[in-house]
Amino acid sequence: MNIAGLWQDLEAASASDEGTGYFRRRICDQSPFDLNLAVEKPSNKRSLLFRVKTNSVDRATKMPACTGFELKLHTGPQDDGKHFTLCLSMSDAQFREVFTSLVGDIAQRIIGASNEREAVTRMMSRLHEWQIFFRRVSADGLSDEAQRGLYGELVFLRSLISEGLSGQLQCWRGPAGANQDFQFANCAIEVKVTVGLQDQRLEVSNERQLDESGVASLFVQHQSLDVRAGGETLPAIIEDIRTRLQPDFVALEAFESRLIQAGYIDAHRHLYEERGYVHRETNFFHVRDNFPRILESELRSGVGRVRYAITVSQCKQYLITQNEVMELIKKQ
Repeated sequence: MNIAGLWQDLEAASASDEGTGYFRRRICDQSPFDLNLAVEKPSNKRSLLFRVKTNSVDRATKMPACTGFELKLHTGPQDDGKHFTLCLSMSDAQFREVFTSLVGDIAQRIIGASNEREAVTRMMSRLHEWQIFFRRVSADGLSDEAQRGLYGELVFLRSLISEGLSGQLQCWRGPAGANQDFQFANCAIEVKVTVGLQDQRLEVSNERQLDESGVASLFVQHQSLDVRAGGETLPAIIEDIRTRLQPDFVALEAFESRLIQAGYIDAHRHLYEERGYVHRETNFFHVRDNFPRILESELRSGVGRVRYAITVSQCKQYLITQNEVMELIKKQ
């Protein structure tokens, strides 16, 4: 599906002879859905148009929108009172490349649906995930810190897959902004990544991140990395995980959704291919008793959203092996 090429063809048209002001091109002639790429003349604003029956959409549904895209209900002259068009448009030109990826992803979700109502539901659900993407990422991609954090989470995710636990992929909660990156039935795991040799510290983003209240067991995985050319890149580990998940369509689909939430798209992969990671040391710590941390229950009234750092050397007495952690996960 050459989305970018089709849009370039439409933009090259001199003017629209349609009353709605759109030049359009149908996507996938084999699909039963009336799904079209379009540009609005004379602005050449890019859009995806999905014409549906009025009873396929709950009119009370709030249309998702954010920096990068907007979704509106549009009624054209070809509609007969029983149809209208869901118009997904680019709202910020600096996200032009990203919007192309968004539309390709949404189109695939729609085409894979078994009926029109399901297609609309899929579209709305995916757009909510893309809202998270746009809140996290600039047009220039993920920050260096965000790249490292995502890479660290993927390293642990790959270890789960290697242990035959790809079915636990839904427990990867970091992209959704949960307090811990992985939340299982009987434990939670927070992944921390550091680079450099001296005075390694683990940055804690809030007072609940290392609070085991309501969790049977809480662990921190610390990955000490060197950043250098020739190491494993973020796109490389993503392709490795995709290959491992290929036989499991459900797990692969969940993985792709999490990547969008985490702020990664393939259109940005060239931004991440120069930065490689080499592992120096990986340890697990069992967060319990007097583990160095700040707890919500210890804060004075009115104090919250506390960010702080702990030194790795002070965590060593709480070491636990990866095998012990994996065995605990397998018991749930």
